[in-house]
Amino acid sequence: MAAEPRARHGLEPERIVRLEQDAVVLLDQRRLPDEEIELRCASANEVADAIRVMAIRGAPAICVAAAYGYALAAAQGHDLDEAYETLASARPTAVNLRWALDEMRSDPTRERARALHEREVERCRRMAAHAAGLVPSAARVLTHCNSGGLATGGYGTALGAIRTAWEAGLIDQVWVDETRPRLQGARLTAWELQQSGIAVEVICDSSSGYWFGRGEITLTVVGAARIVKRGYPDSTAWDPSSDHPDPKSTPDSPIWYMVDIQAEKPFRRPVTLEEIKANPRLADMMLVRRGMRLSIQTVTPEEWEEIVALGEHP
Repeated sequence: MAAEPRARHGLEPERIVRLEQDAVVLLDQRRLPDEEIELRCASANEVADAIRVMAIRGAPAICVAAAYGYALAAAQGHDLDEAYETLASARPTAVNLRWALDEMRSDPTRERARALHEREVERCRRMAAHAAGLVPSAARVLTHCNSGGLATGGYGTALGAIRTAWEAGLIDQVWVDETRPRLQGARLTAWELQQSGIAVEVICDSSSGYWFGRGEITLTVVGAARIVKRGYPDSTAWDPSSDHPDPKSTPDSPIWYMVDIQAEKPFRRPVTLEEIKANPRLADMMLVRRGMRLSIQTVTPEEWEEIVALGEHP
């Protein structure tokens, strides 16, 4: 039976972050889902503070807010070099942040900032349309953290794909990991999906293996800040004695993940778990210290650069 399209709902980009005459206005994500409160930032310094305290989060959304903050500083006649450094230092690890500010330097106008925001939303829509084409009918989808409009300033990467596939009638159910410790999944993603009228259920981070084992999950759609050019199953990480093995999943044919990404820097070759464990400069990495086989662990910028360096050598 053909999938039946559904009505379109969801957050509008201007509801997440926008530039008004005298302030950058953003939806305060710290207060969700209990309250929908708008935070008014009357200067570039206040925008930087909002980024720093995670009132707005997600690399694309941060870059949009920073562009608006820079345009506001220009309109107010403030020192733009100082505004640049203030905004760039608010989240040093967000590559998109400095990119957006560089884009604004030659034309620090409101129109330029709004155009950057519109391009980001359109990029996410195109990415979502491509990813949704890979979703089978009657899919039951798992996602992690928050990669929706709140994180991107408008539509979303992984969550945008879920939203597009839902509207096409391809998805029956969405499962969301709670995403400790900040609970972005339980607080933000579940709220976003409810805003879009999408059936959602929040689960504990540690229970996804159980639901995979029961065959309840068709596929997982997640976002990624950085990504390799091609994915490879790592047999050194495969543990058939796991508490919740999925009998349909093997090293040669794993239950698959769809990673919705904008590629930044490809690896020349796959880096195995054994290489990571054997590297003395990665001895304090959470993945190594806890002996875990899953790579969904916090990685510092320094650890990531070390892993990238491993992948650059034959």
